[in-house]
Parts: sequence; structure tokens; C-alpha cells
Amino acid sequence: MDLLQRKKYIELFQGEQELDNRFINIESIDEIGGGGHFSIIFKADDKVSKKKVALKFYDPDQFNDSDRLQRFQREAKVLCHLKDEPLVINIIGDGIRVLKKELTVSGTGLKFNQEFPYIALDLAEKNVADLIYSTNGTDALEYLYVFRELVKSVFRLHRRKICHRDLKPDNFLMQKNDSILLSDLGTSKYMDGSMPDIRDDYINPVGHLYYWSPELFFAMGIADDLVYKADIFALGAILFEMFTGAVYTLQIYNESAFLNFQTINQLFSKMTTQKKIQTYNRIANDLSNSIKPPDICSYNNTVPNCIKQHLNRLYKKLVEVNALKRLSKATSIFRQIDICIILLENELKHKNYRHEMNRRKSIRMDRLRLAYLRSKGFYKNDN
Repeated sequence: MDLLQRKKYIELFQGEQELDNRFINIESIDEIGGGGHFSIIFKADDKVSKKKVALKFYDPDQFNDSDRLQRFQREAKVLCHLKDEPLVINIIGDGIRVLKKELTVSGTGLKFNQEFPYIALDLAEKNVADLIYSTNGTDALEYLYVFRELVKSVFRLHRRKICHRDLKPDNFLMQKNDSILLSDLGTSKYMDGSMPDIRDDYINPVGHLYYWSPELFFAMGIADDLVYKADIFALGAILFEMFTGAVYTLQIYNESAFLNFQTINQLFSKMTTQKKIQTYNRIANDLSNSIKPPDICSYNNTVPNCIKQHLNRLYKKLVEVNALKRLSKATSIFRQIDICIILLENELKHKNYRHEMNRRKSIRMDRLRLAYLRSKGFYKNDN
């Protein structure tokens, strides 16, 4: 997107005094309207709820990209379906709204009418990427609390037979109370067939390459049942990134891995879906043995000792290369997270207990020292 053109649109939208007789004080979220490649984000005051909200405009320069436009439209439909679902960003109203403007063609003076679609959403102060890369630092316990909410939000979608397919730290928003809101559902997939696909046939993966699971590279886990497993892999990659500050896939995807994926993809491209799944079942273990996930502790030596093994085991089960063996049961994942949380909380309680005992011991020693000095004739006039 041309930055100058983007800023012109920002000025245009900010110039509106009021939208839909409801939204006022419209202001760009930042000087470039957020980091979205196909949207421009504003914040505004909602006269109805009396709260600050986000207004997400589809980028006018991308109207010719039908795929992206359909994703924008799909996001509104999905959010209407999930309205008021905890841990998912809430859409305000009944879907896409439209700003109608009369514009003038530069140099000709010709006027034309243009419609600018947008959706109104909950406003978040930051996202999980901001938390991970904050210079203030985040302790292990806070990361685990946040990660537990991330997992919960994803499984809320999965229970409704919806897969997100674009999970990354930026898409988990955080409000002032640090509550999590899963966002950007334009690439989500309804696995029960209740919503038509954006494309007739999905061949290439959607989402960010940094969070692609291995099976996505050979056209599995895109629109089949393995798509749930792909979401889980992305969660494991995010957990790794939380505790290391490093992108997980950049640590495991090298030239050798890509050549292997390419070979498998060429083989699979000639197969039916059923044959592809049968073949994958046979090669999955060999594929898993070819890629070894690194230990979190090799990147971060400040991970508390009490959770090192548990944390490492959890993340590796989530990013298991063999999708068939990937830890995907919500109860099992929560159990592993809760073990880490309990161990850390107990260690913190023990640390506080020791601190308190040392404080009391110090007070007792001071009193004994004072009593001894008095017995030797010091502080005779001391009351």
C-alpha cells in the first residue's frame, strides 16, 4: 500500500464529524492506521455504549483484490455469529457498515460517489506481540496466565467447528485488564459446511508463514480435518516465542526441511485426498524424526528451574511435526499449563515464606543483641 495514499485516506476518514449517528471523535490508531495490509484502523467514541471503540475500514486501494475483500466480509459474518462470545473480539452492530462519500477526481473536477465499508469492534490497547517484545519484561507466571487464555479462546472457536488459520501474537488483542480477545477471523474456516468457502478450492495455506505447521507446506491442514492441528501448532510456536523472544519456525525450517517438503508436495499433488491422508500416515513419523525442536532453555536461561522440563515438554507436544501425534485435547493442554502455574505459584509462596522467616529472624537477632548490650551496662538511660 502506498503510504502517502494511505495517509490521504486517514485524513479523509478522520474528517468525518460523526458516523452512523453514533461514532464521534474519529482518530487514526496511529500515524499509519495500524499494521494491517488491507485495513485502516481508527478509534472513536461510541455515543451508545459510552466507550472507546475501534473502526476497521477496508483499504480502498485494495477494492480490486476480491479475495481480500471477501475475507473482510467474512470476518464481519463470523463475528456476528460469535457475538458476545468471551475471549473473541466483539463486533458492534449487525455487520459491515458503509461510509458514503462524494469525491472529486483530481485535475478534472468530476465528482463520483464512493462507498467505504467498515466494521466497529471492541478497542484493545495492545496485543500479545507487544507483551512479548516489551522492554519492561514479563515474568513466566504472567506469560502462562496469558497463554492459558490464548488456548481457551482458540478452543472456543474449535468447539463451534471453526478454525482460525491465522494465529499469531498480533491477532491476540489485550484490553486494559489484560483480558484476551482473539481477532482477525477473515481467514477462518467453518468445518461444518455452514458457510461457503472464500475460494472453491484451497491449495495454498492462509495465514503467516512464521506460524505454518509442516503439513501446510504440502497442502494438508488447509481445508481438511488437520486444520485444527495447524491451529495447535501455531499456539505452540507462540508459547516458544513468549519465553525466548525468537520465532520458532525460523529455528527449524532450513534448506533441508524445505527440500523435503517440496518432495512430499510433488508426490502428494498427484494423489486424491484419501490417498494423501493414507500416505501421510505412513511418512509422518519419519517426517517428525527429520526436524528436532530446540529446548526453550537454550534460548532463555532465566526460565525458572521448577518449570523448565514441564514447559519444554508442553511446547514440544504442541509443535509436534507429526500432526497425528500433536497434543490437541483441551483438557490435556490445560492440565500441562496448570501444572506449570501451580509449580511457579508454590515457588513464589515458598520464596515469600523464606523472605518473611529471614525478616523475623533478623528482628529476633536485633532484639537479642540489644538485650545483651543492656545486660553489659549499655543504654542505662534507655526507657
